[in-house]
Amino acid sequence: MGFSRTLLPDPMPTGDELDAMLAGIGCAVAATPLRDANIEDALLGAVVSGMEEDDLRRLGLAVQWITLHARAINADRLVRAVPLLPGERSRACWAAIARWHKTDRRWKRLAGRRESADLLRVGNPFQMQRRGPDPRFADTALRVPAGALRERPGDILEPTVLAKWHSGYRHRIMLVSRT
Repeated sequence: MGFSRTLLPDPMPTGDELDAMLAGIGCAVAATPLRDANIEDALLGAVVSGMEEDDLRRLGLAVQWITLHARAINADRLVRAVPLLPGERSRACWAAIARWHKTDRRWKRLAGRRESADLLRVGNPFQMQRRGPDPRFADTALRVPAGALRERPGDILEPTVLAKWHSGYRHRIMLVSRT
């Protein structure tokens, strides 16, 4: 019988464990980094934390990490894992992220899911009217007001620095650069 990877972490990382994983993939959080943390588990946990528990700090870090390092993500694993997520809002967020990466064909199957959701449970229409949509999510089913998700370049390690720290990331970058 062949090896079958567990699609979703059991249990889903939360709290200090999730912070350590995020620090391990190069996010600036006040936690001791988990060396060579699983990238997809950290991103799945951050999106679930952001969408289901309203932790916009972690969600903002995940979105910013994806913005900077999208080519290093195992999108096939996410395509199989996202439908298994417990929350509809989390699935809507991943569909929106995939839609925003529509030029990358690896995300196409995930972008087809069209669940719509508001980022903010309270006051989202007001904030959308006041600030407009976040340009990253403008053409997606996730309604995100501009400025709701923090964007600071210093919060995420640059690819060259992260490759020195995270061996799994380094190997992925080497594979991507060959294609």
